[in-house]
Amino acid sequence: MKEIQHKYFGILNLETDDDVSVIWEKEINGIEVLLWYSKNGEVPDVLLDSYAQFLVDLDKKIKEGRRAIIEYLNNDRHYIDFHIEELELDDLPSDITDFANQMSITNLGLWIDNTPHITMDFMIDPDLSDEILCVKFDEGAKIIDIAWES
Repeated sequence: MKEIQHKYFGILNLETDDDVSVIWEKEINGIEVLLWYSKNGEVPDVLLDSYAQFLVDLDKKIKEGRRAIIEYLNNDRHYIDFHIEELELDDLPSDITDFANQMSITNLGLWIDNTPHITMDFMIDPDLSDEILCVKFDEGAKIIDIAWES
């Protein structure tokens, strides 16, 4: 069995039949956090240390992500308009900052693959819409992209 030990994540089993597998999961502050491993990915301690630090600094990283969402929405309101007009969710705030502050983080993915990265999924109302604004961080925890996904 191929395993590694890490001071934050504990024992990680890298033996998998799938191309990509969840090798660690935990709920942190109500957010589902998954550590994904690709068979082709290297698992250096420095990467796991960086991911562990991201989780230690999670509140700060959420604020960074939310600020990036506000900037994204200032440049393109379509996500807000889609929810208010097309889904007819009239009770949502039309103010960009209020809207972004109302969004919740539903999932956090730590990815170990050819291009390690972290994904933070923001949603306005998971019960009524499956539309996500995904903030993507590089392995050094710097924001590199925001994508509208469903």
